[in-house]
Amino acid sequence: MVLALYIDRCRYGMIEPALRDDEAIIEDKAEADLVYNFHRSDARRIGYEKRNIFSRLLGKVILRGGPEWAFNPRPRKERHEEFIIGVDGSGEPRLHTCDPSALAPPHGANPDGAFYLTPVFFRREVLQKYYADPSRYEVIDSGVRCASLWNLRLDNNHERYVIVWLGDLGTYLPERERPYWKSFNVRPDGEMSDTFLRRAIHGDYAEPSAEDHIFKDQYQQTNQRWEGSLGWPLFVPLSKADEHVASVLRVPLSNSPSEFDEQVGALTKLMVDSLNEAELARGVTSFPKNAKGITKLKALLEARQVEGTAEIIDFLRGLQSLRSTGVAHLKGKNYEEAMRRFGVGDGPNADVFRRVLKEAINALRLLEAPGGDAPPTASQVPRS
Repeated sequence: MVLALYIDRCRYGMIEPALRDDEAIIEDKAEADLVYNFHRSDARRIGYEKRNIFSRLLGKVILRGGPEWAFNPRPRKERHEEFIIGVDGSGEPRLHTCDPSALAPPHGANPDGAFYLTPVFFRREVLQKYYADPSRYEVIDSGVRCASLWNLRLDNNHERYVIVWLGDLGTYLPERERPYWKSFNVRPDGEMSDTFLRRAIHGDYAEPSAEDHIFKDQYQQTNQRWEGSLGWPLFVPLSKADEHVASVLRVPLSNSPSEFDEQVGALTKLMVDSLNEAELARGVTSFPKNAKGITKLKALLEARQVEGTAEIIDFLRGLQSLRSTGVAHLKGKNYEEAMRRFGVGDGPNADVFRRVLKEAINALRLLEAPGGDAPPTASQVPRS
């Protein structure tokens, strides 16, 4: 191995007394592993009035490694974890390695091995690590990736599990990540989502079926439709500090109250805090004193006679109340009312938040045509 250092350094300053002409230096040197040029002169001669000395070192240095044997250790065999792919006759988990070479043909060379496209089931909490670090990881519809280092396709449109092909675990998931995934591995339970199967097996275009993915698509579509109709977006871009909010919005992975509160806060930032108040104010001649975003939106929608306005505003105010009385402050009587509005406590938090997202999607669909074309009626918008 060889290390090459490239050097280009300039320095300027003031010295007293100033350089004499005979103190200027131009030095060139070239050897087998070293070449450089060093130059020193009066900086005023190259346009600097307040500096009288300038120097530059420009060069390359080659640092060679040790003997070849020191840098060629024996290759280490990659470790492939075993994952649960079924149960045996006694009801015990049946394991199989994710090593691609140990799979059945045509992908592997083991005639008794499992097929590449064997579904492996994981608890949904496996994605928590990746949602928690959006600067490094990104969870998308049917995938999770780490910058440009690796990209794993998966079924995250399933309501209860995250499902990955056995062969993909050995091919696309890095070795260091596999023990983490193994800790969330469970026995197969049901089938993959129809959305993932249509995409992965049939090569069809398929809309997402998970509410969080549907919401993200609809949020962008509504904003684009609004801008196309009125010339400005309904929702302004998030600040630099909140850019991660849209990417980490999800159906809660656990029943933790803190995760539920976090997701309510994220949804409120997207749908209430991001309302384009400046443009909404220009669309209506008068507002009540101290009117905020939702009130301004209500006035504009009523002025344009948008059908479903009452339903939209009721949802936004309910969502804001759920956040302001539960997430941002101590929970009290007002929070209990907001809980009843969305059925908080009536089942797992994941199911409750799915219902909240369905209402959010419904509101966004009603908002798609604020002017020009007539918007869809409430009865025309799917509720599930």
